[in-house]
Amino acid sequence: IKEPSTTTVTIAEILNAAQTVKTQIEANEKLPNTITIGTNTFNMAQFLYMATQATILLNNGKPTTTTIKIEDYSVPTSSSESLTTGTLNTASYVDFANRITEYLQNNKQAPPYGYINQGQIS
Repeated sequence: IKEPSTTTVTIAEILNAAQTVKTQIEANEKLPNTITIGTNTFNMAQFLYMATQATILLNNGKPTTTTIKIEDYSVPTSSSESLTTGTLNTASYVDFANRITEYLQNNKQAPPYGYINQGQIS
């Protein structure tokens, strides 16, 4: 994985990468370990940061040309989930993205889980 401390990506690139991650999850029934955007390879914690930042910025009306600086975030050593099916409204989704972003920025690591209305998710 390349040193991402000065790497920036656009929201449009993140949206495209999200489709790639979705396709890989559907094909392999698990998250990929990394995602490549342009010439840079990122781990899933870094991609989580990108996805949550893109969610927040798009919700605030920013264009897809907006750039996001990517730092070095690590993946958690363990994770767990306990969910029920349901619908997550936009406000709850953006709130969850904000809490994930705050955790990443404070801990330089993705959270092992988070809480939403449907339960615990990892």
